[in-house]
Amino acid sequence: MNGSQRVFVEVSQEALSEETFWRAPRRFLVEADGAYRELVAESPDQLPRGAKLYVQINYDDYNAIIDLESSSVKVDVVFKTPHGFFALGKGTRVVLIELKGRDVRVFKEVGEEIREGERIAQTLSKKYVVRTVRSPVDGTLVYVTQMVDREGAYLLTIAPKEG
Repeated sequence: MNGSQRVFVEVSQEALSEETFWRAPRRFLVEADGAYRELVAESPDQLPRGAKLYVQINYDDYNAIIDLESSSVKVDVVFKTPHGFFALGKGTRVVLIELKGRDVRVFKEVGEEIREGERIAQTLSKKYVVRTVRSPVDGTLVYVTQMVDREGAYLLTIAPKEG
C-alpha cells in the first residue's frame, strides 16, 4: 500500500463515547460542505460537532468494508487515494476481481479511472502462465489489497461509473 492511501469508515456517536475507543490517538476524516479534512484526535472533545466523521481503519481489512457475497459496501466508506478522496455509501454495488498467482501486477493506481476492456492487471501462475486481466466495466479503481486469508490472492475493487 502506498503511504498516501487510507481507508476511513463512518463512526457513530455511540462509538465515540466508549472509553475503549480512545486507548490511543485516532486519525479521523471530517466531512463538511462536501470537502474532507484529516485530523488526529486523542479525545472526543477534539472533534468538530455536527460534522460527519470517519475513522481510519487498517487498510487491508477488506472484510470490514466489503461484502464479498453481494459485491457491495458494508458501511459508508471514504478511500483516500493519490488522486483524492472517493466516497461510497453503504449498500453501493461494486465490481470485485480476485487475482491469484505467484506474481500479481496491477497496472493502474488506486483512484484512477478505467475503461471497460482496458488492461488493469497481469498474473503469473505457478506453472508460469501469464494471464492479462481486463476491466469488465467503466469506473474507478478504488481499492487494491492482498487477501490475507487466501495465499497469493489480491482483491481489486472497482466502483462502476453511474449511468
